[in-house]
Amino acid sequence: MSALENDLSVAPPAQFVDRLAVALALSAGSKESVEQARQRSRRAYQVPDDAPQEVYEFLFDLFQKIDRLSAPKVEALGKVLNLPDKAEPLPRHLETRVRRSDRRAADQPDEENAM
Repeated sequence: MSALENDLSVAPPAQFVDRLAVALALSAGSKESVEQARQRSRRAYQVPDDAPQEVYEFLFDLFQKIDRLSAPKVEALGKVLNLPDKAEPLPRHLETRVRRSDRRAADQPDEENAM
């Protein structure tokens, strides 16, 4: 539990929180706090398949610079993420992004044009 609270462990499955809450007779609020700690301890995130290309580009840029972000930049990004959304979200679509299998094909030279 301490490793989870201190972000020293990978996130356990959601069932862990359920079993822990029953075993310790946690209140609903305490269970929610443990669940939030579990979610924050995730080390890997998956972007939805239908996320807009702009999201992928933003996340790529973010992860390229993540180890060099200053505290003011992290604070500013946090504030931006918590702004109320007044605009429509970016459209979600699958057809404009290059898929892994498509990328492999795109990286290989066209046999007809290679000669």
